[in-house]
Amino acid sequence: MYYLRWSEQLNRIDMKTLNITSLILISSFSLISCLSKSVNEFELNVKDNTSTVRIGAPEGFDISKYTDDNGYREHHYQYEDGSILYITDDIDSGSDFNEYKAKEYGENIYLRIAISDSIDIGGKHEGKYWREIKKEGIVYGYLNVPSDRKSLFDDVLENEIVIE
Repeated sequence: MYYLRWSEQLNRIDMKTLNITSLILISSFSLISCLSKSVNEFELNVKDNTSTVRIGAPEGFDISKYTDDNGYREHHYQYEDGSILYITDDIDSGSDFNEYKAKEYGENIYLRIAISDSIDIGGKHEGKYWREIKKEGIVYGYLNVPSDRKSLFDDVLENEIVIE
């Protein structure tokens, strides 16, 4: 009789462990699918040489490509929530689409970008975040990012851009 109670308790413990393990696995797969990234590769003019740029961007984007009057190229990863992740070879002024930097830092920010080897600026506009980095001969950043996705976009800028 004692043996049966012990075995019933063991079954309850095993079922509880199984349920907790299942919940952890399901949560992990859900989190991974939300954070999954798509690797995109393209060429930009980096320090007067054509280089391959690889970015691990969060999935769910539409890509747009722009070339300005000076021949600078810019790639945009646009998301349904209005967020934009971008990379450009315009090391003189950064993204033409980031109008917030001049509002935040003044018109002389373009001179700072042009004469600096590296720069990391950012701010908040109407409750959404923006950030722009100049590093290794390219400029990259994001615009219109809500606070709940800011850390995800920061991770992309800090860890998911490779220049070869």
